[in-house]
Amino acid sequence: IDHKAGDKAFVDFAGKKLSIIDRETGRRKEVEVFVAILGASQLTYVEAVESQRKEDWIKANDNALWYFGGVPSALVPDNLKSGVTKGSKYEPDINPEYYDFARHYGTVILPTRPHSAKDKALAESGVNLVYTMIYAPLRDRVFFSLRELNEAIWELLEEHNNMPFQRLRFSRRQLFEEVEKSELEPLPVRRYEFKKFLHLKVQFNYHIELREDRHYYSVP
Repeated sequence: IDHKAGDKAFVDFAGKKLSIIDRETGRRKEVEVFVAILGASQLTYVEAVESQRKEDWIKANDNALWYFGGVPSALVPDNLKSGVTKGSKYEPDINPEYYDFARHYGTVILPTRPHSAKDKALAESGVNLVYTMIYAPLRDRVFFSLRELNEAIWELLEEHNNMPFQRLRFSRRQLFEEVEKSELEPLPVRRYEFKKFLHLKVQFNYHIELREDRHYYSVP
């Protein structure tokens, strides 16, 4: 598949997890690894996060766009629950939080079609390269926080993005600078602030209750 510069960024969680050690208990805690890859240049972003919750998913997407320094025309996730409420070949339902994130950056969400392997082929090949270039060098190292782990990941990530393609004389970073960077839409002045959307039933007293902050709000 030929990917147009600035057109798509493929985003997903890696199937394999990394881990950190709790200093107080000594217990090993598994963490998720987010991967984003631009279609044309294959410039890659990787970040370890605590979970696949919407907050972590959207924050990682946000960090990826600022790492790229621009916004592609579309973000292409797999049909994971953090981004897609209901997968469909024609009309998938996007989570309102993820939709609001895309609206803030002026892009759209185009989930991969169920049972269409070619839609996510680039993402899967990118994840496999991450296993080789990042996971393997970290396998014998111990980290005590997400920050420590991510600092090590980002150091290896720069090596990966600056390494020439096999049988070619240029790297992902060089291809990005020459071909794709100028095709990305500019970032907004402010980063996205996470919002949570809820569907609530109005009570008999014309109020709704937000239990997380223990407040009632009147409804016109």
